[in-house]
Amino acid sequence: IKSVVIGENIQRIGEEAFYSCNLLSQITFSNSVREIGKQAFCHCQALSKVRLPDNIIEISESAFASCIVLSQINIPGTITKINDRVFNGCNELIKIEIPASIKAIGEFAIPQRTKIYGTSGSAAEVYATKNYNTFINANSHHSGDFYYEDYQYYGENGSENGVKILAYEGSDTELKLSTLDGKKILCIGASAFKGNKTLQSLTIGNEVKIIEPYVFSLCENLKAVNLSEGLESISAEAFCNTGIEVIEIPNSVKILYSGVFSNCHLLKKITTGTGITEIPYEFASGCSTLENIVFKGNITKIEEKAFKD
Repeated sequence: IKSVVIGENIQRIGEEAFYSCNLLSQITFSNSVREIGKQAFCHCQALSKVRLPDNIIEISESAFASCIVLSQINIPGTITKINDRVFNGCNELIKIEIPASIKAIGEFAIPQRTKIYGTSGSAAEVYATKNYNTFINANSHHSGDFYYEDYQYYGENGSENGVKILAYEGSDTELKLSTLDGKKILCIGASAFKGNKTLQSLTIGNEVKIIEPYVFSLCENLKAVNLSEGLESISAEAFCNTGIEVIEIPNSVKILYSGVFSNCHLLKKITTGTGITEIPYEFASGCSTLENIVFKGNITKIEEKAFKD
């Protein structure tokens, strides 16, 4: 089956109705369709774009799970809940807009790399915060390929005003992150660059203080990273599953969180700065090519599985 037209008299598509139809690439729904059953289109591996009908009220568990090339789908305002695992495994779904009508989002409903667009205080924001998805709302600023929000940083020497990057939607191979619209970039938000396929070289300017979780994770072509003095903390799995080959952590960094460089399969050398006294859990685990580790600081503790191959 390569294409399906759902006629005007059909109100419900049953459980596993088109399960694993691997050649199915086009679905046309009539507005009579009110419900899509559990796993109805699960494992339809050629399905890339879906337009759901305006009157639909229910998308059941795992309805589109593991549609591995699905990159575009709408969520009509008639739906009030996104059920468990609806889009689980849809790793090409880079962004999705969630209407205010959605009051609940189930477990593993949306892939972690998917950027979620929604309204402040909504179920979409709650889900994004819990699962480290990038969340973009109507109040976010837009500059070129970047979304950002105003941000105030509180440090040992007082506070600073600047911005926090929320998301990047570009295709540059090289980037330097220092300012946006003339304002200092103080924080790079969770999952902001996650899964980017084009970025190869990155410089973090000395304005940046905080790198949040998963920021550059799964950027598999990212090989060269330059971290500047001024950076103070790098959060969990910020650079995991990247192509980094050599990394030097600045002396200004005081805090490292778990799995920062885990599963970086090309990583050969790590140098930690003088500010680091503890190496966290699974810090560089799964880095099978790691040859050289240099500790500049007074390391007092190395946590479990820090360098487990």
